Amino acid sequence: MPFLHIFILSAIQGITEFLPISSSGHLQILPVLTNLEKQPLIIDISVHLGTLGGVIIFFYKDIVKLIQSFPRILQGRKTANSNTLIMVIIATFPITIIGGIIWFTDTVYLFRNIETIAWATIGFGLLLYIADRFFLTVRNIESINFFQAIIFGLAQVIAIIPGTSRSGIVITFARFFGYKRVDATKFAMLLSIPAILLPGVVSVIELIQSKNIQLQYDFFISLFISFIFSLIAISILMKWIKNSSFSPFAFYRIIIGAMLLIWIYFFDAEKLFMI
Repeated sequence: MPFLHIFILSAIQGITEFLPISSSGHLQILPVLTNLEKQPLIIDISVHLGTLGGVIIFFYKDIVKLIQSFPRILQGRKTANSNTLIMVIIATFPITIIGGIIWFTDTVYLFRNIETIAWATIGFGLLLYIADRFFLTVRNIESINFFQAIIFGLAQVIAIIPGTSRSGIVITFARFFGYKRVDATKFAMLLSIPAILLPGVVSVIELIQSKNIQLQYDFFISLFISFIFSLIAISILMKWIKNSSFSPFAFYRIIIGAMLLIWIYFFDAEKLFMI
């Protein structure tokens, strides 16, 4: 792939992965709106792994505390950090099982059409606005319970559909449950670690076995660029939500989704449906 194409893809992924606006939706839309060739799925995975690195670096201290709490779980001692770790593990099961089935049966491609992306972008944008605007902001991340963790896990399964936004739907349900914006966002990002890491490891193994030198080069270049942009985006987002709402992101989703639907139904529908 040309370097400019890789740079654009990686920058978009790095910026949008943890904003509640759907990075995968943007990645699927890009080839349609430009003359750039459609990127292979392995490149989608590489830019996701890059953003995973951004999360690990930004939340390094929190992650270390969670890891250190693991022995306490084995000892049966409950702490705030051990409870959070348990909830992350529980919330990971649905996406691991259902997502694994979808991945290995190649049915993930069934969701990759622009009309689905457009409706998902609008629908979940509206839900984000409602949850953030009309529900309480009182709970901390440490108070997540088993039922809520399962809901968050199932939400990640829904996010397999491009346009949904994995972080966005977790944040939305967290806001429905009354969690503070910072805590909702932090949990969504911590939850992204196993969700991205598992398919990422499988993809890296497949990439190495392929012995495709050019694809390996593209993979690691895109990973690095998305890593840099994700660090910048996470930093800005975490500062923003300390004093502001998710409304701008919800409005952005609704506008983008509406523009896509107008294009589909009134202008270049044939091209869009053939993504």
